[in-house]
Amino acid sequence: METLDPDLLKTFLAFVDGGSLARAASAVGRTPSAVTAQMQRLEEIVGEPLLTPQGRGRGLTPAGEDLVGHARRILAVHTEAWLALKGARAGG
Repeated sequence: METLDPDLLKTFLAFVDGGSLARAASAVGRTPSAVTAQMQRLEEIVGEPLLTPQGRGRGLTPAGEDLVGHARRILAVHTEAWLALKGARAGG
């Protein structure tokens, strides 16, 4: 079983929040081609398309829509764990 890489999920949500691959690239500090490669990798892991052509840009497929909520929860728990562990070390 493959896992959902938090970096791929961050890039995916940058696309969702920014509305374009170019804005996602700017938000995550990567080139648009690198963001495209990351989205292709995430689609390979998930096993179905997440993005679909929509006008001059791209939109979300039903699977992409489903992933949004999961991605937000995964990253929230990831951040919560990191902060808890960092706080535990800082506290002694």
